[in-house]
Amino acid sequence: MDKRMVSIKGLDKAEVLAALYNRAITGGMGFMQYNPTPMTVEQAREIFRYYFERVTVTKKFLFWKWEIEKRPAVKYIYFNYLGGRPMKVDLTSDEEFDASRYDDPDYNGEGAAEDAIKSLRETGDVNPSTTQVAHLIGVLDAAKMTRSRLGEKSKREQDVEIPGVGTFNTFRLGLDDMAGVLGPKIDEAERRLHSDE
Repeated sequence: MDKRMVSIKGLDKAEVLAALYNRAITGGMGFMQYNPTPMTVEQAREIFRYYFERVTVTKKFLFWKWEIEKRPAVKYIYFNYLGGRPMKVDLTSDEEFDASRYDDPDYNGEGAAEDAIKSLRETGDVNPSTTQVAHLIGVLDAAKMTRSRLGEKSKREQDVEIPGVGTFNTFRLGLDDMAGVLGPKIDEAERRLHSDE
């Protein structure tokens, strides 16, 4: 997969995280945790504090008690999923990030990250109307597609030959086993999205 670098130079990283989160679309099992409420910059700052703040840990051994101050050894700041939304971004750098996974058609769609950052730069808002519309349309489309897959059973799809390694079976995981709990979560997401319109 080719890298698709997006510049965030000069931007507040908490604003970048909030803008990407607000633009991200949920789908599939992501509906189990999905909340349509947009992320604020302060909420994003709290998430970043998790990576950097000192933590005091109390240790006990028999009658002795002592406190240790620990600082997380952060090598990189990678977000896989947040609140059921696929992020797939490493925000360690203050200069740029690779948007290729965020922009994957199975996640947020081509150009979604650049769109979020461009809107942030133009408006200074982490949830401008263009982001709200893209998110709404994307989630409603994902709800429709996920609902259509609720009856699918898991099945073997094809054999994949990897030179020098061998042949592997690939499977498509169906949502049949989850239909009873996932269906109501999709309904709830659609209701909440429509009530916010």
